[in-house]
Amino acid sequence: MKNTLKTLSLILVIILQSCTNSSDELEMEDEAGQDGPLAIMTANLDGVQYDDLKPNLFHVMGNAVSVITIGGDDTLYLRIRANSSHQQILPEDDTKEITLYIPQSKWGVGSYDIKFSANDVDPHVNIIFHYPNGDSGVLNSDDQKGNLTITKFDLANRMIEGTFYFEYFIEKDGTWERIGPFNCLNGTFKFSLDDQYFD
Repeated sequence: MKNTLKTLSLILVIILQSCTNSSDELEMEDEAGQDGPLAIMTANLDGVQYDDLKPNLFHVMGNAVSVITIGGDDTLYLRIRANSSHQQILPEDDTKEITLYIPQSKWGVGSYDIKFSANDVDPHVNIIFHYPNGDSGVLNSDDQKGNLTITKFDLANRMIEGTFYFEYFIEKDGTWERIGPFNCLNGTFKFSLDDQYFD
């Protein structure tokens, strides 16, 4: 039974890779010299450095960014999502995930305040921070500060780069007590604009 499941899993991975690696997809060299879309995010979370944050299952699916709408709003957002357990199907006990939402009006070089709830004017952020003891990271729109700076928005080469920082809190497991704020500092991102919207 185990061998059958392993075989089926391998076949599924091969099928997914063949579906996502079409010849008309954006091709470029990443930092390791491999062809394909680029997705690199780094961040320092309260003194702990993360240098390899990528979209979930990026090594299989190869999708760097998405252009989406949120709820009933017609505003287009560029969603940049990356996490520390991107090679796993299910998140680990200490997974850290950061998602940046950039409204279309801010698709360009500039410095913008980060908000902590969706609106059609400002970039906003969402986090999923798990800790082995059951605590979790949370955002509190009334008490936090943050900034997103886009240093490159290149439609010709289909690339976005920039930096970010924001404050977050930790909610204690069982008591829901919030402690903090803590800092997400020195955040950087370099992602291919590989959503079909940019074709």
